[in-house]
Amino acid sequence: MPITLNVVKKYLQFRKKIPGLNKNIFMSFIFQHHFIKYESIQKIKRELKLYDYNIDMTIEYSGNNKYLNLKINNKNQDIKVEIKNPGNINQEENIKLFNSLTQSEQFGFLFLLCCVLIKKVPIIQGETASGKSYLLNIFAKIMGEKLLVYQMNENTGLSIFTGQSIINENLNENEKNEIIKISNLLKIKNFEESINKISGKDISKMMKKLIKKEEENKDNKEAKNGYTKLKNILLKITSPINRFIHRDSELIKSVKDGGWILLDGMEHSPIIISEKLSSFCEDNPSLNIYESGTEDLKFESKDINDNFKLFMINNPLSSSSKPIDISMMHKCIKFSLVSIDSKPSDAGVILYNGFSRLNLINDIFLKYELSNRIISYHFEQIKKTKEKPELVAGNIPFTSRNLYFISKDYYHVFNNKNNDSITLETWL
Repeated sequence: MPITLNVVKKYLQFRKKIPGLNKNIFMSFIFQHHFIKYESIQKIKRELKLYDYNIDMTIEYSGNNKYLNLKINNKNQDIKVEIKNPGNINQEENIKLFNSLTQSEQFGFLFLLCCVLIKKVPIIQGETASGKSYLLNIFAKIMGEKLLVYQMNENTGLSIFTGQSIINENLNENEKNEIIKISNLLKIKNFEESINKISGKDISKMMKKLIKKEEENKDNKEAKNGYTKLKNILLKITSPINRFIHRDSELIKSVKDGGWILLDGMEHSPIIISEKLSSFCEDNPSLNIYESGTEDLKFESKDINDNFKLFMINNPLSSSSKPIDISMMHKCIKFSLVSIDSKPSDAGVILYNGFSRLNLINDIFLKYELSNRIISYHFEQIKKTKEKPELVAGNIPFTSRNLYFISKDYYHVFNNKNNDSITLETWL
């Protein structure tokens, strides 16, 4: 999507909400993080004469974890955001997580904070294994929120909005009272005390007694009609067609209760999903799920819980990418993450942090050296597999995902108590 005046206007809201936001960061959001390919970023930097703006970001909590403060270059560029669930905050762990992020991921974190402040729906874009899902999960954790993830695919339907109809196994108070009245007329002892534990067998026995009473009073029209009426009441209560109730989807529950939702893989979802979301991404969001057949699923801006947050992930470079509603895309605000191995420094951070998760290697210089050697091998293999893909099984070239696999394998091997015989040398 080209950079237009409309695109720039959306980012201008960041400056209005956070006047102290450095203009270099602002320019980085508009240009450098608008593109997915590292080569495209370098090209736009040369053409516009933009320079790399390295920033030092740190986070801390204040007010008994009621606020998150993000500091930029230790200057007066603090960004303060309210934490809605301070009881979910683990300060030490969260600060370590933030410090483990690459420079690009920290920029993404800052971008997400800005989106929360201006109440805009963000779309995080990037290639496979660029860290999109990881960034959003870390962001939610640091903010003390549980992130509910919908993994989108071609079979994703409107049920993520409409919810579903289910059989209600619990009786409401009116139904309980009706059944208690019937049990009293039939002189069933101690039925009222056990009404909350009533079973299908109990209802069946009650129905048999009513049918028997009908037969016994077939010559007494008034009495027979009375038992017939009671039987019909019981049939209505227990009939499956009358037991169906509507259950909201998790997305709609979050809209009402203030949850956080991530739609991961928008490029795989049918276009009807993004069309439905379009009005929800406006400055005054609204959502009308008329397909559900219930008035309860019509939301105006005032009906949406203030803490509700919607995030989306999109990989437009995917070979199986489907069209996304252009109207929705124009209403959202986007941030692109480049592949984690676009820069050796970012790749090094990923591996170094992976080695730091366990205390197996205490020597900092050894961790640096190990990371650098693996990265050098990684880039060498990328070059070779691009030149001669037939050298790799299945003609599948090396990608940034290989670095994640190495990091995860290291952790799982040495975190497993059954692998005491494996040393770092044998693992390598």
